[in-house]
Amino acid sequence: MFRTNTLIKTYSPSLNRVLSKKYSLSTLNLSEQDISAFENRINIKFNQKQIISQALTHPSYNHSHFEANERLEWLGKRIINLYTAEFLITKFPKLLPEELQDLQQIYYGEKNLAKFSFTWGMNQLIRWTPITSDFNHKAPVGQSKVFGKAVQALVGAIYNDQGAAVARAFVEKNLLSSDIDETKVKHLDQPKRRLLALAKLNNFSEIKYSVAYETNKFTPVTMYTVFLFIGSKKIGEGSGNSISNAQSKAAKHALISHFKNYSRDFDFTATIEDSEDQITFMPLN
Repeated sequence: MFRTNTLIKTYSPSLNRVLSKKYSLSTLNLSEQDISAFENRINIKFNQKQIISQALTHPSYNHSHFEANERLEWLGKRIINLYTAEFLITKFPKLLPEELQDLQQIYYGEKNLAKFSFTWGMNQLIRWTPITSDFNHKAPVGQSKVFGKAVQALVGAIYNDQGAAVARAFVEKNLLSSDIDETKVKHLDQPKRRLLALAKLNNFSEIKYSVAYETNKFTPVTMYTVFLFIGSKKIGEGSGNSISNAQSKAAKHALISHFKNYSRDFDFTATIEDSEDQITFMPLN
């Protein structure tokens, strides 16, 4: 496995000053017992107890006296991406770069990382405010994304407080110990075409899309986020610099997440004659 501790350590001299501020635990209504019990569960004793509170605080939490976990999450995401990329490229030397990227997103993206927050009892400590309530969802809207970001922030906090070696050991022990199924990223080329063929072969109703939102904030290029539906059921989402590109990303997401138990190894060209670029889903409304 590649080793990059020397490179990573070049970031560390001013991290304590840049990433964290001094806030008391009582500000977040987290008791010393809460923090101590959490440290025991993840088997790490922090030098800066307040950085745990910061890692557990999402920007949506309405409180004006402390810093949220955005900066720690930014750092932790890159640390996780680096260590998991090292792991995947070593474990699967024959996978293409895009397949490695898809595999990394499946197993170490925010949605899957959120599961670890329940393993550590971290989900009970995260401070956040759901944007909306939706009685059709078993969990609050946006929960998996918030919890996944909190896990990223925790890794950032560990790196900040304990250093690169401890952060690496934590990622390797907790995130890299699960089995990886490389077949999940096979047969994902031309995703819109494959998805349409799969739906047709299984007699599903028509796939439709909606543009969830678009933004050009902080970038000269407008970015679109698209949701795909079969009936009223959302099956995928994706973002891109065009609606067509976003639909392709959403179709790939649907194949990976919603149709993961369906075989994708079939001749989809015989079922769908249009090329990938020619395909566009029907609008929802």
